[in-house]
Amino acid sequence: MKKVIMATLGSLLLLSQTAHASEEMMLGKQDRIVFSQTYNLDKYTYFGWDVQASQDTRYYIQYEIVKNGKVVKTGYLRKGETAHGMEPKGPGEYLLVLKCQNGYSQGCSATGNVVLAME
Repeated sequence: MKKVIMATLGSLLLLSQTAHASEEMMLGKQDRIVFSQTYNLDKYTYFGWDVQASQDTRYYIQYEIVKNGKVVKTGYLRKGETAHGMEPKGPGEYLLVLKCQNGYSQGCSATGNVVLAME
């Protein structure tokens, strides 16, 4: 019984050493570009992201992952498509950018999420 309690306590301590946070952002029908908050991460933190083009979007959604002022990943999504990923952990300034290149006054719609995980 004592071993079970110690193993459970050890697992809880391991879980308590892992932290995460998240931010949600919306690209609405009147927006041309939306930026996430800037995250200055250390060498122990992962930058995860998720982008979903809404079912009612009329135009392509462009997403960019920016690290230290440089675009490290970019892509385009059509109606209903989703993209996600996690950048290798490492120090730097990260942000997620959502763009509507065409028809931004008529109908781009997407949701983006940033998730940070720390060891």
